[in-house]
Amino acid sequence: MVGAPVTPNPLPAQLLASIDELLQELDTLVSPSSSLPHDVIRNASGSITAQLRDHSRQLTNIVREAKQHSSEDRLMKDQAHLGLQNLLYERRHLEREIEKCRQFNSIYQEIPLHTMDEFMSIAPEEAKTEEVLKDEHQLLLRRLNLELSERTRLDIQKKQMIAEKERLLSENKKAEGGLDSLVGDLDSLSKIAVELQGKMAALELP
Repeated sequence: MVGAPVTPNPLPAQLLASIDELLQELDTLVSPSSSLPHDVIRNASGSITAQLRDHSRQLTNIVREAKQHSSEDRLMKDQAHLGLQNLLYERRHLEREIEKCRQFNSIYQEIPLHTMDEFMSIAPEEAKTEEVLKDEHQLLLRRLNLELSERTRLDIQKKQMIAEKERLLSENKKAEGGLDSLVGDLDSLSKIAVELQGKMAALELP
């Protein structure tokens, strides 16, 4: 675990103390003032040398393990630091996104809606229950739905009125065309009547 206290290993200190004692014994054995037989000195020094080599191997292993643990601890600390940096980056990113959302002007805020009095007056009962009125989000959805249905209804009425207007204009044009034809016929009849009157007047002369 990163940050856990490291318990000191007493073995290296014990080995170093033992090495010091063995070196002192070896110095005593090979000292010119030593009165021990040569064979005894050789056997004793060989035993001490073997112990020193064993202690050396143990110290080498301890140093190697310590370096490995140190490397692992450093790697874990680096990973923890990197993870912390990633979390801080994510936090800053989320804070920026939250701020953007707070400053975001929804298109729904720009749609002119019926007033609450109008909504309460014309909305169906299921759209204005107590539960809906307590929930701002649900209330906005109901008001938008009402606005959509009302605008759809008014758009249908508008199209119907336009169609009726076009029908009346068409009929009016037909009536005007018939009237023009009638006026033309009357003009023709008037001319014929004038000609007929002229001929009749000529026949009445002596």
